[in-house]
Amino acid sequence: MRSWCGLRMNASVWHNRTLDFAQRGVE
Repeated sequence: MRSWCGLRMNASVWHNRTLDFAQRGVE
């Protein structure tokens, strides 16, 4: 369960980073 929680958090961070990177690319 702990690894699953960490995996979900890691995925969320990657998603946020991808969105931030995409926004920077647009600008």
